[in-house]
Order: sequence, then C-alpha cells, then structure tokens
Amino acid sequence: MAIQMQEVGARADLTVHVPRNANGTLEDGVEQLLHRVEVVHRIETVELTGVRPRLNDMAVGVSVEVVLAADAADPPDVEAMLNDGFGITVEEVVVKN
Repeated sequence: MAIQMQEVGARADLTVHVPRNANGTLEDGVEQLLHRVEVVHRIETVELTGVRPRLNDMAVGVSVEVVLAADAADPPDVEAMLNDGFGITVEEVVVKN
C-alpha cells in the first residue's frame, strides 16, 4: 500500500547548534542542519533571534518557516519531526495548515 504524503507548513522557534567550522553564514549553517531532517521539504525563511557561543558550536536562536512532508493518514507531530534533527531543539511550533 502506498503512503500518501501531505505538505504541512509551520513556523517554529528553534535553537540550532551550528558547528564552529561550518562554511558560510550562521543562516547557512541553520539551513544545512534543517535540510538534514528527512521530513523538511523546503525552508521558507530563517530569522536569527540570538547567538550564544559554546565550546565547539554556536547555539543559534532562530525563527523559521518550513514546509514538511508528512503522512496524510496521521496528524503530523511537527515538534517531534523537527526534534529528530541532530543539534535542533524546538522551543515553539505553530502549524499553519
């Protein structure tokens, strides 16, 4: 049986741990880590809200708008989907549709 997928839009406040040796800007590092999350279909916006240097990385506070690919049969747990990403902690999520 084929799995039917749906797109789910969300606005999320996150803390993302961007490695210090990452190429590009902090926004680039945030996008790279978000794109590693399997369900992230596309990233609409990334807005930095804070930066806290740590020993090996930068704890970057961001507000993002993302579109996720989720199973249409089950209500999506967007917070759990984003928390599955390495170095990503969800502070708050608002599902758009």
